[in-house]
Amino acid sequence: MESQTTTVSPIETTTTAGLAAFTSSVFGWMTVGLFATALVAWLVSNNSNLFIFFYKNPWILIVSFIAQLALVVTISGMIQRLSTVVAGSLFILYSLLNGVMFSAIFLAYDPSTIAIAVGATALTFTAMAIYGAYTKADLTKWGSFAIMALIGVIIATILNIFFKSEGLTWLLTYASLAIFIVLTAYDVQKIKEYHRIAEQTGKQSLAISAALALYLDFINLLILILRILGKGKN
Repeated sequence: MESQTTTVSPIETTTTAGLAAFTSSVFGWMTVGLFATALVAWLVSNNSNLFIFFYKNPWILIVSFIAQLALVVTISGMIQRLSTVVAGSLFILYSLLNGVMFSAIFLAYDPSTIAIAVGATALTFTAMAIYGAYTKADLTKWGSFAIMALIGVIIATILNIFFKSEGLTWLLTYASLAIFIVLTAYDVQKIKEYHRIAEQTGKQSLAISAALALYLDFINLLILILRILGKGKN
């Protein structure tokens, strides 16, 4: 009986190792961003002077919100023009600004509710990340559908400001939760594409763009789960 040996090409080995390192970089940046957001949110919510300064001056929150949008657009749209240092600095700045906005959550919800929501978010995110990383299915169509559905939800949410329908509010909440669950798996699967482009262009800053997408998935899942589980302090 002839023995058969399986050989792995050096190129394949290098690519696999490179993807693993790139993926670690993506999740590393995402974790740093989440930590920065949580730290600032906690500091602001526990410092009455800071909290009053931000929330008694609406223009500061408006400027912060506009700055966050600008940072997301810059990181997502111009990532291949940015160095890793610049892209990373912009991402951290975005995370810090988002922390200011998130500080209200510590005052709006009980600590136990926040803890449960964070745990549920982490479990949901991890499950979908594993699925996205290892599934053989191409999630491109699902991702495209989720993005289009998200645009529809945003439009409906804006319209509901005028209709003020509680039923529609909850429908949109659960629809948004389903959308971001799908987007989590889709964005994790896209890491392979980011890595392929990074290898071709030498732009390792693409890891930060991928991290931003996953950061936004996690943050939105947390907000939605909090909304479902939480009972605001009265």
